[in-house]
Amino acid sequence: MAHAGFLDPKTAGYWKGDHQNNHRHHRLSGLLLASLAIWGEVPEAAAYAGLALADCRQVAEALPPDGSNHEGPSYMGFGYSYVVRCFDALRHCSGIDLFAAPGLRRMPYFRAHLMTPGFHDVFNISDSGGGAYYFNHYLFRLAAEYRDPQAQALVRAMAAAEPGSFGYFPWPLLWYDAALEPASLEAVPRWNYFEDLEVAAYRTSWTDPEALAVLHKCGPYGGHRLNELRAENAWVNIAHDHPDANHVMLFSQGVMWLTDDGYPRRDKSGRHHNLVLVDGKGPLQRGGGWLQPIANMAAMGRLEAVTCEGGLFVSRGDASGYYPDLTTARRWVVVVDDRLLLLVDHLVAPQPRRLEALLHSSAGWRQTAPGRYLLEHQGRAMGLQIAWP
Repeated sequence: MAHAGFLDPKTAGYWKGDHQNNHRHHRLSGLLLASLAIWGEVPEAAAYAGLALADCRQVAEALPPDGSNHEGPSYMGFGYSYVVRCFDALRHCSGIDLFAAPGLRRMPYFRAHLMTPGFHDVFNISDSGGGAYYFNHYLFRLAAEYRDPQAQALVRAMAAAEPGSFGYFPWPLLWYDAALEPASLEAVPRWNYFEDLEVAAYRTSWTDPEALAVLHKCGPYGGHRLNELRAENAWVNIAHDHPDANHVMLFSQGVMWLTDDGYPRRDKSGRHHNLVLVDGKGPLQRGGGWLQPIANMAAMGRLEAVTCEGGLFVSRGDASGYYPDLTTARRWVVVVDDRLLLLVDHLVAPQPRRLEALLHSSAGWRQTAPGRYLLEHQGRAMGLQIAWP
């Protein structure tokens, strides 16, 4: 039953061909932990554990090296918490160590950069709701595993801000290492580039809930590692990805001024993101509520450069592969002196096209002059100027 129902790729189950999928992760945890629990009591337990171990090795090989997760921050916590539980149980019971897998060390940083300043809300890229969500306890285990003071500082700050997102049965108690002294949050870099998913993040503070933070995403569906694995597997799961090439989110003054569409189950569309439409169409995609793989995803988008120096944070994304009617689709995302966000699009088409740049916000919009607007939300305000054309 364990083999036919879980590991045999010939049986039904969209998650079985993808070792990055959250459904595979929690099912794998069930199989492994149950097998270890009945070891020595049930004759078949060793065989079950062997099947689970083989799958654990494949999961370790499939992890993105930048610690990211293409399914979104909610599914990241759900899936990765089971991955860490599997690896911890394996080493405890057998001595087999999979914690050298690329990406595990960087998971706390990716999760922290998806949080807004103050750690109360989230940049909800891909399929994700708002808030800190749950299942974040595994981040304590990773900070302890790698003796990482900066990761410990970030995870402790997240837990202090939203303790409910860490309270999951005994795991925080078991995995928090009080002997690991956290670094000062002031010493933790406020920007980062996650090269597998092609996400750039910048903030003016970790703890100030009024601080500015920007996130820029421009990568292939699923990320680079998943596309590498696709060369070995005919199909991969990108159902929770969004058509969001060169999508930008902006948080400041406690408000998410440029928003994401969250978790649409019927229509995932570029029209719901802060990006460019060409003749009313967004980035190339297949599928409606659940995206499906398309040909040549690996080369569709990337961040060509991410820098932070001299009062400037600059991220340049190339989404040309997502737009069949354009030869060039580049966007510069620039933060100037921690107070001004510039979006610059360079679009080239071989023939005339109707181009639209979309910005979505829950704030109210009021035009104050030609090309100038004031965004207002719960007593907070932000100016918007269309400089050109």
